[in-house]
Amino acid sequence: MARARKDSHPITIRMEQGLYDRLEKYCKQSGQPKTVALERALTNYIDLYDKKEAEYAKLKKRPRSQ
Repeated sequence: MARARKDSHPITIRMEQGLYDRLEKYCKQSGQPKTVALERALTNYIDLYDKKEAEYAKLKKRPRSQ
């Protein structure tokens, strides 16, 4: 039985050759497609960014001690 298609949006990027080579090697070693590897990497990167932004917002709200 075929998998259901997920809601997606195609993108095209330019990537440095060295980074692309690393991505290729990683995908071959881990056995995952480039799409999955890139989705996971971007999700982790953006999640970390969001976490840092939330922490920064908390610090800005705290009153300064005198």
